[in-house]
Amino acid sequence: MIAQAIILLVFAVILFLLLVPISYSIIGIWLSEIGFWIAWIPLGMIVYEIYQILAIESQNDLLSVQGIYFVCIIFNSISFVRMIIPFFRVKSTNNRLSKTMNQYLGSDYLHYIASSNCVGFSSCIKFKLFYYFTSLQRKNLNKRVITARNLTYRVIDGNELKLNVHYPKTEGINPIIIFIHGGGWIIGSKDKPANDRICKLLASFGYTVFNINYRLIPPEYLFSKKPLMIENPRLIDLVSDVDSAISFARKNAQEYNGNLNSLFLFGRSAGAHLALLSAFLPETYSKISGVIAFYPITDLEGFYDFYQKNHKRKISLVRSTIDNSDDHKMLYRLFSPLSYVNEDTSDNIPPVFLATGDRDRLVNPEQSKKLFNRMQELGIRSVLLDLPWANHGFDQVLLGPGGQLMFKYVLQFLAWVIAQQELDDIEFKAKEYGLDSIVSREKIHSIHSSDDTRKAREETIVNIVSTNKERYRNDK
Repeated sequence: MIAQAIILLVFAVILFLLLVPISYSIIGIWLSEIGFWIAWIPLGMIVYEIYQILAIESQNDLLSVQGIYFVCIIFNSISFVRMIIPFFRVKSTNNRLSKTMNQYLGSDYLHYIASSNCVGFSSCIKFKLFYYFTSLQRKNLNKRVITARNLTYRVIDGNELKLNVHYPKTEGINPIIIFIHGGGWIIGSKDKPANDRICKLLASFGYTVFNINYRLIPPEYLFSKKPLMIENPRLIDLVSDVDSAISFARKNAQEYNGNLNSLFLFGRSAGAHLALLSAFLPETYSKISGVIAFYPITDLEGFYDFYQKNHKRKISLVRSTIDNSDDHKMLYRLFSPLSYVNEDTSDNIPPVFLATGDRDRLVNPEQSKKLFNRMQELGIRSVLLDLPWANHGFDQVLLGPGGQLMFKYVLQFLAWVIAQQELDDIEFKAKEYGLDSIVSREKIHSIHSSDDTRKAREETIVNIVSTNKERYRNDK
């Protein structure tokens, strides 16, 4: 009996050392999001250990092992609680995220989203535990989405860069999303199941999604002292690939029912860095309607300093930009999205949605906060949502607490930006008629009463403004 108790104790300690510390580390990227799936292990041990204690016949045996069992229960209870914390905090976190959306997009931001809009979203956002256990069924998504795979969008030195396109089977013109995968600029693929699932999910809500591959920096050169080959891509080449993907999407939008007037970039981690950088460059100002950036790198110099004594990561970051480490600070500024947010550019930067986890051990959440604060100072329409329990890559578990909440708010943000574009059209037309502004009621009516074609929307706008022209002037 003593031997059995010792074995259980050792196992409980190992389980504790694995689950709890790892969930706070880089390795435990999404461990907290799968809590219910593995929490049954310590929970089962607790039940079994209590049963064993009660089943012991000899009082002496009970006294000799109950202390060991008690330690087992403590260790396993800590593991169990740690795993399910997000599920207890999801309601309060959701309330805070909702307030954040209202604060930065406006308390009536949902009222401006047209019900006739072709894209889907949830007005009332809640975490649904049932969805977490059922997961996304690929076959259900495939019923709603058409997929075209491995389309070549660029050829570099004989090497083809490819993308997948996902778009809804329903008729209509859809806003476009260019999805850029993460992976530290050195790994990742458009065909990774998590990326494929995200893109199909977005397409099922009414978007034409271009899921792209881009050139990757060879990892063997990043972590060694070998001289970099001139043909190895750097960050500037990766940004160039994204720009080529944007051009491809614009040229082929009609074939995949895409709407050129609403084109978004969506990136995760390194992909989020590329999305922000691409959208903030002057040559893309007029092309991008908005940016979704999950746990992005926004300041490369701050990212470099974040690793402190981790020499290999510092070297890899230096060598991804330039071989000579003496020049890296200048290049860090050049390839930092934060560098392009200033008073001269603020009017041209599109709306930005930032998402991060407060327990991110790979990319400091301050990266997102620093960019968000700068945009708020300059009056750039943006929002930052953070999850208190989340590590880097929390959305790998797409229907976990973080994944469910964040993607529902993303869908609201996208629909809001599209509605804002329509409102900007109304304001432009109103000014053509000599009006300084137009009341919100007529703005909303013009969107709700128009169909999906831009020409019809414009005709509706013109009619509303012209028929009310005299009334507005009299009110003034």
